[in-house]
Amino acid sequence: MDANFTRLDLLMGASASAGISTIAATDDQTVTELTHILRRALLDSPDKLCFKVQVERGRSVKLMWIAAGLTAGVAYWMDEEQVQAVSLLFSGLDLVEDLAAMQIVLCALPSALPQRVVDAMLQTSRPVIVSLYNRADLMGDLAIASGSCALAAAFFGSLGIDSDSESGAI
Repeated sequence: MDANFTRLDLLMGASASAGISTIAATDDQTVTELTHILRRALLDSPDKLCFKVQVERGRSVKLMWIAAGLTAGVAYWMDEEQVQAVSLLFSGLDLVEDLAAMQIVLCALPSALPQRVVDAMLQTSRPVIVSLYNRADLMGDLAIASGSCALAAAFFGSLGIDSDSESGAI
């Protein structure tokens, strides 16, 4: 069973209101294949995971997953050793774990997130994957988009979560 979830794509910088890049469209077959692979990987290593995401017609990115309890977590999408995007997965099953995932990210970021970004994360319905991008052009990155959708489907599906799905960008 693949879980449905809300996908929220945000820019980290204050200049985010200047314009939004196109959100990458994902290939269902690629996401389905990645979902099965990531579901197995999360079963083997639910607390911490390092994985290379390679998609056809796209570059590869390194995924580093850190659980914030059993029902929330943080994914870092890296190009070589530099973080390109961060995804927070909030199941909504445990508010404390959702907030712990947010705290992991807030402590790791060099600068504070704009209040509108924090508000959007807190107000979006659960389950949700919130992806925070360093630059607008990364929002069109096929490897990150496919990998984040597959990770969310694998993680939320493993929790037995199923709800209506939405997508949005701020």
